[in-house]
Amino acid sequence: MSNSPGDLNWDALQKLAAESQEDGGDDQDLDALDDPEIDAEPAVEEQPTAPPAKRPTPPRSEPKPRSESGHDEEEGPGVGDRLREALRKSSVRPGQEDTLRSPVVLGLGGGIALLLLIGAVFHFMINRQTTEEAFGEGKGLYDEGKYANAVTSLTDFLALHGNTEYSKPAMVIRGKAEVDQLAITRKEYGSALERLRGFINDFQDFEQFESERPYVAATARTIALEAAKEAGRKKQDELLNTSDEARTIFTTFAAQDIKPKEMIAEIEKTKRASQADILRSRTQTDASAAIEAALKKQDTMGGIASWRNLVGRYEELRKDAKIRGLLDKVLTAEQGRVAVEELSVAAETEDVPVDVGPPVTFAFHARSSTDEVSGGRCVLVVAKDCLYGVDTITGEPMWRRTIGLNTPFFPVVDSATGAAVLFDTRQGELQRVDVNSGKLIWRVPVESTASAAPLLSGGRVLLPTEGGRLYDVSFGDGSIGRRVSFSQAISTPALMPGGERMAIAGHQEVFYVVNFSSLECERVQYLGDGHAAGSIAAPLLPMGPYVLACENNADGDSCALHVLNAAQTSGELVEVATATVQGLVVDPAVIRGQDLFVPSTGERVSSFTVSDVAGQPVLTVGPVYPGQPLGNAPISLLAGPERQVWIAGSAVRKLQVSGDDLKSGQNPEAVGTVSQPLQYVERMLFHGRRRSYTDAVTFVRMNRDTLVGDTQAVLGSKLLAWNVSDRTPLSVIAATEAGMVFRTT
Repeated sequence: MSNSPGDLNWDALQKLAAESQEDGGDDQDLDALDDPEIDAEPAVEEQPTAPPAKRPTPPRSEPKPRSESGHDEEEGPGVGDRLREALRKSSVRPGQEDTLRSPVVLGLGGGIALLLLIGAVFHFMINRQTTEEAFGEGKGLYDEGKYANAVTSLTDFLALHGNTEYSKPAMVIRGKAEVDQLAITRKEYGSALERLRGFINDFQDFEQFESERPYVAATARTIALEAAKEAGRKKQDELLNTSDEARTIFTTFAAQDIKPKEMIAEIEKTKRASQADILRSRTQTDASAAIEAALKKQDTMGGIASWRNLVGRYEELRKDAKIRGLLDKVLTAEQGRVAVEELSVAAETEDVPVDVGPPVTFAFHARSSTDEVSGGRCVLVVAKDCLYGVDTITGEPMWRRTIGLNTPFFPVVDSATGAAVLFDTRQGELQRVDVNSGKLIWRVPVESTASAAPLLSGGRVLLPTEGGRLYDVSFGDGSIGRRVSFSQAISTPALMPGGERMAIAGHQEVFYVVNFSSLECERVQYLGDGHAAGSIAAPLLPMGPYVLACENNADGDSCALHVLNAAQTSGELVEVATATVQGLVVDPAVIRGQDLFVPSTGERVSSFTVSDVAGQPVLTVGPVYPGQPLGNAPISLLAGPERQVWIAGSAVRKLQVSGDDLKSGQNPEAVGTVSQPLQYVERMLFHGRRRSYTDAVTFVRMNRDTLVGDTQAVLGSKLLAWNVSDRTPLSVIAATEAGMVFRTT
């Protein structure tokens, strides 16, 4: 334990006392203890903590003898000197202590200073290690792609260690983490671009920013490319603007060695693709809205047109379930618009009475031989507003009926009964007459004019009329039992295989499949791209399991042939083959066996082979008869044996398929514009035509092989002039437009 200031150094005193006893020191030396001049110094040595021992009283010794000179012998420093020295160093008088010179204070101060120094060193080392670890933690999170955690960690780091050497790197990494969190994790490219701009503004004055230029370029490129892609996915124009702005930053910061031109080209390509996607989406949205609006107005054809325009622009949407669903919705609505009404309209069996007697007809007739006798059988001829019955043997007109001008179809003959169904435009009636006598069997009024020839099958007459209506008329008594209303004009029904259904072409876009018995519409079908209004002008042609539809193209000089499989148990029409012919098809095609002949404008005839054998092509293109390039006459075809076909247009020709040719082996006959379909009766060909100088019909019976005519009748010739003789008997001389002069009495 250390002595307090002013205390004596008892250990030193005890030691001196012991030495004095051994050396025999005198009391004089001890008397020096009473000398007031002795200065006490503070102890510099630490003493044991035990209390000091009781000061012993040393025995007095005999005085030391002096030298002869009167001085003590110098035997070195004596005990007294040493004692005085010890006392001078260890003790001071009370009240005169120097605290700052106290060994204890000095020792404590030095120790404290040393401890502070050591603590400062350790504090610096520990603090440096902690700062480095905290920075490394935030940087590690960023390197691992945990950007949100990196932002939080580096924000906390800067709050605690904002003035360290790691502060600026931490700020830079945190800025990058904020950008990457938006661009990579959240894919918020607009916000990422704004934060990237902030990053550039915040750190572009830093010395180390130069090393961050590649990061800025790479991030700007990522934003530009991904924003362009996202624009296409989300259909947002704003993201395209973001892409453009990011591309500008990329161009500014990109180094030339990374081939920025190629990367910019990639961004532009992606942008264009997204622009196309956005346009497609908007077009699709607009089309969907147009379809829905059309359905509300029951404008199903308008809805189909909108759908066709959409898929015509974007072909891949045809297979899109949602887009296909829109079409199905329209077709279902169109099917719902087909309505069947029950009617009960009885037919009349007597002709309309007239106030005048039977007219006199000036008809020219000639024949090359008279050895054949009439069999009482007639063929039909339409001339102007009249229907004639002409004897098949003699060529002589046998009867005449007025049916009105511009009858919509040539009378349809039922060969089993020898009766014909015709339409009288004067009375607006459907009539059935006997072909051989011309007598009326029945007549029934129809509300609208017939628009196409009727279908005769199963004892029924199915007549399409203007306004999109189909009348179900009994062939036996002429009564009308039902009427089917469509939303548009329709074609002549074509009986499908099995006779249970009929296929009907609408004026535009769709086909209808109608149950033959109930007349209910079973389905409405949109095939291919649909068909334009009026593009199917020729009637549908049944061909075994198939139905042929001829769709004229918009170019005005070609026609697409569609072969539809109509033998599906579901009644669905499935396109199985297509072909294209030059010219427009407006007249009926004909088929005999496997040989199909299709007429087109310019008196062109295209031949095909049709097959329903598995493994063989459904439709094989054959040779083409080129026709007359300048001809625009209507065409009538009649197919015969041995792959022969007769064509009547501007003249009558016989064609035959021979190898790769379809050609005529003889000169054309009966020049003039055909006025009605060719008829083949009793192995003879009957042809009606109008000559260039008259509207009268010249009707000729011809040998089908040689095309030589042996009878001729000129019918429907208008009187140009006449003179009535006043002599008895009364006679009339008349001249007709056909150049014939008649005299009658």
